[in-house]
Amino acid sequence: MWRTVDGTTWTNVFSEGGGNSNDEAIMKIAVYEGLMYLGTSNISDGATLLVSSDSTATSFQPIITGGAGNTDNTFVWYITPYAGRLYVSYLHSGLNNEFALYSSDTPEVIDSYVTETTDSFGLVEDTIGLRSMVVHDGKLMMGTAAGAVPTVVFEGTSRNTTTRLF
Repeated sequence: MWRTVDGTTWTNVFSEGGGNSNDEAIMKIAVYEGLMYLGTSNISDGATLLVSSDSTATSFQPIITGGAGNTDNTFVWYITPYAGRLYVSYLHSGLNNEFALYSSDTPEVIDSYVTETTDSFGLVEDTIGLRSMVVHDGKLMMGTAAGAVPTVVFEGTSRNTTTRLF
């Protein structure tokens, strides 16, 4: 991970892979409630979610390891805050390329994440991963890369599936 304080000079401040030498890349970076979160890719052992509470963001601790218990969860695709929770999505790069989604209201705490889905909300056959996740008009919107798969919408803490938006 690289940092600049002037837009010109860049410094490598993190390249350790969170203690797992098989972490190959930082896929996502997010800041939530003053803490920085990194999501990795790891094809061998499953992706890692790490958190840093220091102001220099050079020391990170693993929060979720081993692809959240499934080593086929090889990429952290999105890290998005919504409604007092941090949502973390993984690409499951097994046969169906489905996605998994976890959330926590204390995201810096190990073992605090709950499972939202591990099978693309049951839309496995037509889903090629979760490709976007944003908050819009008070809703958490998630889009997939596939044919006629519905867009998944969260409102507050209840999940609704709606028809495809386009």
